[in-house]
Amino acid sequence: MASRHLIVFDMGGVLVRIWHSWDAAAKAAGRPGCPVDYQIQLAPIVNRYERGKINTRTYVREICRSSDQLYQPDDILAIHRSIIIEIYPGAPKLLLQLEQRGVRTAVLSNTDEAHWSLMEAWHLFETFAYLFPSHQTGVLKPGPKAYSQVEEASGYSREQIVYFDDREENVAAARSRSWQAFYVDPYGDPIAAVRNILLRLRIL
Repeated sequence: MASRHLIVFDMGGVLVRIWHSWDAAAKAAGRPGCPVDYQIQLAPIVNRYERGKINTRTYVREICRSSDQLYQPDDILAIHRSIIIEIYPGAPKLLLQLEQRGVRTAVLSNTDEAHWSLMEAWHLFETFAYLFPSHQTGVLKPGPKAYSQVEEASGYSREQIVYFDDREENVAAARSRSWQAFYVDPYGDPIAAVRNILLRLRIL
């Protein structure tokens, strides 16, 4: 029997700890940092990569070209990989508990093929009923198609969907569709926050 709720998770900042800027990831990878205006310049390239419009090879080449040789291809790959740090402690246990209670879960994430492969290697997606990574679906949050695809594929009503994200604009877009959407602070204890909300909703 299908559960009464579908629990939808963003990945970075909710279930997985990440660096939230290119500069921070670069420093973590032992590479030179970069100014804010350069990070803004990267946005269109990242957007295309996260929508699956370019592959990793093209992404690296375009980032390299835009950096005026500040970064070489090996630097870019190292920085990009370092963005993904670790699974938040307690995340696998939480997902397993939801599965054991018969609660269906989904991933709705703006991501790319390289980061997705890293997370797949952690076997993090095995308990999810639905996966909506942007590089495969071609749509990004907070665009309405990102949310409508979840409703259509799962068959759950909007009011039955509980959603967790670390970006206010994504939460606002979900709430505008009558999802039960909650902001999660990535710098706090996201798993404890999610667990407390699920307990309050009597899902756990």
